[in-house]
Amino acid sequence: MFNVALVGAGRHSRRNHAVALQRIATESSGEVRLAVVCDTDLAAAERCRAEYGFESAAGSIEEMFARTVPDAVVAVLPIRAILPTTEELLRHGKPLMIEKPLGRGPAEARRIADAVRHAGVPVQVSLNRRYDPGLRLALDWAREQGPLTSVHGRMLRHRRREPDFLWG
Repeated sequence: MFNVALVGAGRHSRRNHAVALQRIATESSGEVRLAVVCDTDLAAAERCRAEYGFESAAGSIEEMFARTVPDAVVAVLPIRAILPTTEELLRHGKPLMIEKPLGRGPAEARRIADAVRHAGVPVQVSLNRRYDPGLRLALDWAREQGPLTSVHGRMLRHRRREPDFLWG
């Protein structure tokens, strides 16, 4: 049995990651267990637990690890919480998937990279646009052109109002 923990029970986590984890658990023939969902808003963690089938909910990382020792952790956090929460999770030595971005800028990303090297555990940063049909077409075209010498990308979104939108 492979035990998975989800840290963060906000809207993005529920709509995307919890749904995917639930599907993986359902399709795994009992090999994957949604062990615990953790959020500083315990009520949100409880709602996520009930909706997606996690076995328990916790209000802190400490409580989460007291309840169960997951085999892997998925962390989907507000940008301001990514650095401190990632550093805390890495101290537990479990493989980790972090929803992008890696903090509030290059300095925080470097601190996370240092913490990952020190922890010595596998860490993945989620960026799932690699299967976007437009991107697939662009990659096929680029391969036909020969080796790339530079790449420029742009993401435009409608009605985004977050003050940290460009970074976040």
